[in-house]
Amino acid sequence: MRFAGGQYRSHAVGYLLLAPYLGHDAPTTRPDAGGWARPRLPVIIGLSILNRLGVTALNSLTAITFDMPETARDGTETVAYSYRLNTGYAPRNYATDLAAIDVPLLAVIGADDEASYPDRLEPTLTAHTPAQVDILPDVTHLGLAAASATSEVIQRWLSNVQVNTNTTMNGSRQQPTTGTDRRVLAYETSSTMQAIGLINSPAQRRTSRREPGNADRADTTAQAR
Repeated sequence: MRFAGGQYRSHAVGYLLLAPYLGHDAPTTRPDAGGWARPRLPVIIGLSILNRLGVTALNSLTAITFDMPETARDGTETVAYSYRLNTGYAPRNYATDLAAIDVPLLAVIGADDEASYPDRLEPTLTAHTPAQVDILPDVTHLGLAAASATSEVIQRWLSNVQVNTNTTMNGSRQQPTTGTDRRVLAYETSSTMQAIGLINSPAQRRTSRREPGNADRADTTAQAR
């Protein structure tokens, strides 16, 4: 989402959103993400003000913690976000970021998602951009990434979606591609959500990982794979 609204958005030719977090004020978001997210509002508000004044030295402070069940932990999970990381994960403004998307978009969410309202996802997305939304029965927020139904939906979408001709980094044009001819560049944007930019060539993929300008530095806080 944040990538879609950034300066490199023209290089993505499709997006995949898994249980997307559209922001704390989005109609799809349950209060405190269903109770497992604990935002430190004084920190968030204070640092938001400082950042508007150009002060970023304190952006490493913890802005939000997560009450992840012990049974879901394996020692590799992230149970707290700094202000910098939290900013990188969230859209600047979900409405304007969505409106900037003019390529195929698939959103997948579990019917039993505890952090979002699944039935609100499609009307929220399609109010700003065309989107295909799949709600998977008996799938939770944390279970979405590992559910077999998720990969099946994604595989069908990748096989059938028509990618329009896109401008490359050097301004040249490339022909439309479908199916497995594309390369995939994935950005981690929440614990179970990925916004995937489908890239037309390995050269474009390498170039898209170059160090961004300061304006989009928060975008790359999300881990590029």
